[in-house]
Amino acid sequence: MKKTFFLILTTFCFMAVSAQDVQTAQIIWQTENLNTRVFSNSEKILFAKNQEAWTLASAEQRPAWCYYNFDPSTEAAYGLFYNTFAINDARNLAPKGWRINSKKDLESLQKSYEDTTSFVQAIVSEKYYADGKNSSGLNLIPESRVNLYGMFTGVSVIWCPSEDFTTNAFYYSSDSQFLGGTTFSYYQEPSASGMPVRCIKE
Repeated sequence: MKKTFFLILTTFCFMAVSAQDVQTAQIIWQTENLNTRVFSNSEKILFAKNQEAWTLASAEQRPAWCYYNFDPSTEAAYGLFYNTFAINDARNLAPKGWRINSKKDLESLQKSYEDTTSFVQAIVSEKYYADGKNSSGLNLIPESRVNLYGMFTGVSVIWCPSEDFTTNAFYYSSDSQFLGGTTFSYYQEPSASGMPVRCIKE
């Protein structure tokens, strides 16, 4: 079985590659959240159009995606939200030539920042948050995650699979809704919850 982690992304020494990519010394990241509606083999992922549909997909343990707050107008800013069943599916959620960022990727990048505040400010979009500086170019947008009952709660950023998956998921969270926070810790999340996905070039 595989274990999924949810972590806030961190980065250093980024330079623009295109309008949608940024690069560290060895890694190219997408600068927008994933919005695919199919697996890499072109099979469709279940669309949960409302709270009831998301809850049903959770109960049936089916891979699914939804819009933030079930509102199609949010896709441009937030991408799509995927449950862990979609993340762990053998058909592969990431497009061909890309992979979902790993726990190791993020932890190694985070070490380049001297404190949590500068780290958070560097990765958060200045467009959506006053304290965000987005000096990394990652342009992350903290938002609520959707739980197995289809309710948007808390603050999260993105799913992060590790090499060893299970049906649970983990994520990093910081106080002060990530901005000006002094802590950065793991929390466990049920597998049927949904969050955005960011990919790395293989």
